[in-house]
Amino acid sequence: MLRLTHCCYVSCSQDTFLDAQHLINSSPHYDVTFVTGSSSSGGNGSSKISTGSGQYDPAALPAPPYKVTFPTDQQQLQIAPGSTKRGADAESTLGSTTTAAEGTASGSTKPVLLVEHYKPVNMGPYPEDKPKGNEVRFTPVQAEAVSSGVQPGLTMVVGPPGTGKTDTAVQILQVLYHNCPGQRTLLITHSNQALNDLFAKMVARDIPARYLLRLGMGERDLDVDDDFSRAGRVNNMLARRLQLLAEVRGVGLREG
Repeated sequence: MLRLTHCCYVSCSQDTFLDAQHLINSSPHYDVTFVTGSSSSGGNGSSKISTGSGQYDPAALPAPPYKVTFPTDQQQLQIAPGSTKRGADAESTLGSTTTAAEGTASGSTKPVLLVEHYKPVNMGPYPEDKPKGNEVRFTPVQAEAVSSGVQPGLTMVVGPPGTGKTDTAVQILQVLYHNCPGQRTLLITHSNQALNDLFAKMVARDIPARYLLRLGMGERDLDVDDDFSRAGRVNNMLARRLQLLAEVRGVGLREG
């Protein structure tokens, strides 16, 4: 899943990026450089595969999930076009990321985007504990919108109906939920139907209903079984408690 540290964008392909080629295609303004070997485990002997020249072996690229680190060098960022954040805001936002990429690849004028494989957290032994991954192959513009949306500042996603604005917004919310679980996110829409569309897609992912609260009219039009009212949120918590107690009781009976 996607992880944030001090509002820097670190991604896992099981959410935003589906595979290595999807990540490369979604980052046309960067020299995507994969770190292979034991670097992600804190060891030595790692190597790097630069894809900026287009000459690389796809079979040698590490498998997802990925941790992505954006460069902090301002000179590199100034030559990277396509940012949805302009001027000083873009510089301050991108300049707040963590460890800088180590220069540009030889022969490439693009800033380096460091990509490492990491081992995701085991969410539990049960099939229902497996996170529901993203199945949308975001376009480069949509992936850029997700990256911008989790950074400080204003991000505007504009487009006609059917261009994936809702999917992009849900992905941003997914990133924020998993990386900032102690934070609260407020959603405001121009209509009840728009809010229902967001809720339906969030529930289809791995955001538990017990953490969602819907205020206002139109909840009855939601095509889901969960209750997102204030009382419904308490009921979801209690139902989850009973479910976990039943699982513990079942384990006790099998082991006893």
